[in-house]
Amino acid sequence: MPIPATSTVSLTERFREMFGSEPLVFRAPGRVNLIGEHTDYNDGFVMPAAIGYYTWVAAAKRNDGIVEAYSERFQEKVTLSLNKLSGPPQRHWSDFIRGTAATLQAEGHMLSGINLLIEGEVPLGAGLSSSASLEMATALAMTSISGVKVDRLELVSVESYRSPSSREFCRRRCPFAHVVDRAANRPESNR
Repeated sequence: MPIPATSTVSLTERFREMFGSEPLVFRAPGRVNLIGEHTDYNDGFVMPAAIGYYTWVAAAKRNDGIVEAYSERFQEKVTLSLNKLSGPPQRHWSDFIRGTAATLQAEGHMLSGINLLIEGEVPLGAGLSSSASLEMATALAMTSISGVKVDRLELVSVESYRSPSSREFCRRRCPFAHVVDRAANRPESNR
């Protein structure tokens, strides 16, 4: 059963109801490999392509160093402190949010507190990079809302399988091609 496409209007309205402020909306696509599944981190050739399913993140700044994230898919809210992001993986969707924030900060980027409303269209567990899509949309939101200028290819290194975000927080390998594809497939606008 296909997941219905997200409307930025309805996402914005739900964000306003939940957090009481006006968000910016970011997205990152899922992907499929035409050739080379899992060969990129073994120095092989790949040919990924973005698909028409996205992870959407509505976001607005907070002034208290807190990340509050709500997942529409899991109907759950988590609260994280930007000062206390370390710790072992919890095997929970919030590990991707925590790992993204921790890795950006470890790279020297000062993040602001942020409210996030996350809606994912990318099917979970289908090999379409739902986790890389979530990490990239979250990284775009966190850096933009915080006023941090980060090149998209730098975000790729933050979110690739070589990064602490993937290794330490999520205990998985996210192939480099997955996040390059996510960063290179620029929507008309990030909003």
